[in-house]
Amino acid sequence: MEMWRKAPAYLLLVLLLSACAGSSVKQRINRAEALLEGSPKEAIAMLDSASNGIPAWNVPLRMRGELLRAQAMNKAFISFTTDSITLEVVNFYNIFGDSNQRMAANYMAGCAYRDLGDVPNAIKYYRRAIEAADTADSSCNLRMLYCIHGQAALLYAKMLVFEHELKENMEAERIAWKIGEDANAIAFMWGRAACHYMQKRYDRTTEILDSIADILKEHRLPERPELVYPMKINIR
Repeated sequence: MEMWRKAPAYLLLVLLLSACAGSSVKQRINRAEALLEGSPKEAIAMLDSASNGIPAWNVPLRMRGELLRAQAMNKAFISFTTDSITLEVVNFYNIFGDSNQRMAANYMAGCAYRDLGDVPNAIKYYRRAIEAADTADSSCNLRMLYCIHGQAALLYAKMLVFEHELKENMEAERIAWKIGEDANAIAFMWGRAACHYMQKRYDRTTEILDSIADILKEHRLPERPELVYPMKINIR
């Protein structure tokens, strides 16, 4: 009987210890998020060290860790070998996430299918990620959004679906210019030129390549002959 009287105290102790463990795990996940852009492999190591400490009942914390891990893998150029975790993350954030989280989760599912060689499903989840973005919200992650458009353009290029490729490159370029990512905007311009080149629209190709050269000169940026000259030489 004495043990049962003390049960609430034992339960309180367990809950307090779980809360402390959860707080420690949350700190490591926050640290991993801070490492995501500059040191994705370190972020993965941090998340791996935190994963065993996440209480089984804390689904939101586990899903946040899994989403960050997928993002870190993508940034570190580590190929996905399964879609199971990313689909679990998508299902969670499509219900409980904000627009940026839904965009990120669907983007990672698209990247998983990209690495698995399933282009139709990769495109499907990239489209869902784009649809999840709330561009009217000032907190919208526009950098992620233009990356998604850029990834979609690459897949369309592989399928030789040039009109869709061109559309995705144009949208990626527009967003990149908007947020001051000039180098990436120029890369998307080159993507547009390459798309026209593949369709033998050489006048349009040359026009875009000349624009790239002019922009580099205007902004006093280093010349990028590898972007401009190979296609121009072949056209001539």
